[in-house]
Amino acid sequence: MNAPHLPMPASPAMVGDLNPPPASAARLREIPYNYTSFSDREIVLRLLGARAWELLDQLRAERQTGRSARMLYEVLGDIWVVQRNPYLQDDLLDNPKRREALIDALRHRLAEVDKRRRRHPEDDAKRDAWVGELLTAAEAAVAAFSHQFEQVAELRKRATKVFARHTAEGQHQVRRPVARGPRHRRHRLARRVPLRRAHARHRGRDGRAGGEAASSWA
Repeated sequence: MNAPHLPMPASPAMVGDLNPPPASAARLREIPYNYTSFSDREIVLRLLGARAWELLDQLRAERQTGRSARMLYEVLGDIWVVQRNPYLQDDLLDNPKRREALIDALRHRLAEVDKRRRRHPEDDAKRDAWVGELLTAAEAAVAAFSHQFEQVAELRKRATKVFARHTAEGQHQVRRPVARGPRHRRHRLARRVPLRRAHARHRGRDGRAGGEAASSWA
């Protein structure tokens, strides 16, 4: 069955202002794997909150190589594409190892951004603090993303157990073989003995009748 869309972010307070953005912000589409009509601003508001978009807007003017920004956007793109695609959610729910690899990759990218931030902390203390605040929000989003999978998997397990009681397949699976001890075997043997005796008497009568018939034909 299709998995429900994973609601993000976990806390409603993180959503922030969803009012229509300025025209310049509406055109920004740097987040990869975004095949929806949502702009970068709308995705960041839903995943990280309004404060994170303000910080990204301020840091955009100070970019040097943009590598840290690209890695952060890749994290958001991975979360967003899975959140919007129930088939990907099903695949990750059915493959815990693949899901774990995805979560590890997201955390690795954030760790690389943090490593680049700590390389030259003396360059700009304010910029360093902004990036640190963004990383905190992104780490919280990844943790919520991972936790949502655990919640959905547990709900599926409970639902399957409940539905199994009311379906033919579930009833077939729930049935267990009845223990058959010595008492049960004696009971079956007691039921078979009269049948064997009756069968033997019937064969004896047939045998006598057959013998008489044979002698008359002789």
